[in-house]
This record gives sequence, structure tokens and C-alpha cells, in this order.
Amino acid sequence: MNGMPKVKICGITNRIEIGFLNKFLPDYAGFVFAKSRRQVTPELASELGAALYDGIRKVGVFVNHEVKLAANIAEQAGLDVLQLHGDEDKDYIDELRTLLKPGVEIWKALRIDALHMPESGQLSRLDADRLLVDTYVAGSSGGTGKCFDWGLVEKLGSILPVILAGGLNPENVKQAVRQASPYAVDTSSGVELEGIKNEQKLRAFMEAVRGGRI
Repeated sequence: MNGMPKVKICGITNRIEIGFLNKFLPDYAGFVFAKSRRQVTPELASELGAALYDGIRKVGVFVNHEVKLAANIAEQAGLDVLQLHGDEDKDYIDELRTLLKPGVEIWKALRIDALHMPESGQLSRLDADRLLVDTYVAGSSGGTGKCFDWGLVEKLGSILPVILAGGLNPENVKQAVRQASPYAVDTSSGVELEGIKNEQKLRAFMEAVRGGRI
């Protein structure tokens, strides 16, 4: 990837956090519809998304949702991207595309470490628009806040644009970008203090990625 990576802030749950995003202007805001302490309803995501600055794209995080339910939530919440963190395969993605508005992207999340790397052929057959790469932790679908070896991302980026997730914070994101050259970086707990998004941490993360003061 050439140039500055895009930024996604995930796990948005309230209007205060929306205010922070409108101040610092990341490229993507993530709303979690899977079971999580950050889970939101489609109604709340729609309300929060309507308050976002127009240039910030809305991403919904799903884990093994029934395909029509995922499409209905996307419509209700006005999503620009569906991020799939479960066992969704090519057939699922193909069916989902037929139910989404034109232009809505599908990202497939992969959990990797040195022992859990997908085959390139497997990835090219997914028909996703981008790959979100998170840390493999047994029994978890992601969002663990743990890092992996960012150098592993290099060969994935030649297949599809990569969104780098997994333990990114203001202190390590600059190094992660240097090593992985991702399309985008994604953080949630890395910009939280006591479980809620923190304005100073958000500012520091944005400055580390984009350089200079925000």
C-alpha cells in the first residue's frame, strides 16, 4: 500500500463517542451487532450513524448472522460495509451481495498467527472486497486486543486490501503500519480508558497514523 492508511474506530456505542469521531474524522466507524459488551441494536446504530459526519463510512460487525438478517440490519442501520467475523464462506458472501444495495462492501475477517495462515487460493475464492486481519485466539471471533506478527500480513495484501486489527493502540500503530503497509488500521479497546472511548487516546491514535497534530 502506498500513502497513508485509512482509520477505522470500532465498537461505537453512544453519542459522546460519535462526537469524538466527528472531531477527529476517521474514515470508518464500526458498530458491533454480534454478542459483545459493545453490541448495539440496529435502531441505536441507525440513530448514531445519522449523527456522524457524512464522510465517515459506517461498518457493521457480524458473526454468523442469518444472511437475510444481516442484510436487513444493513438496510436499517444504513451501513456502507458489512464486516464478517464468523464462518461465512463464498456462498454466504455471494447470497449476501444479492440482498445489499449496490456499492455496499463486504469485508471478511481472518484470525491469524504463525500457525493459522490461510491458503492464498482460499482467500481469492472468497469474493470479499477487503480482508480484515485480526489475532488468532482460540474460541474467540476477534476483538481480543491482542497483537500478532504484523509481518505475516505482507503476502495477504497481494490478494486483497488488508485492514489491520488486533491490539493496535497509539503507541504501536506507527510500527504496525511500517511493517504491514495496510489499506487501513482498526482499533477499539486500544483507544479506550476503563472500557469507553477516550478523547486523548483517540487523538493520539489519529496523530500517530496521520502525522502531526489533529
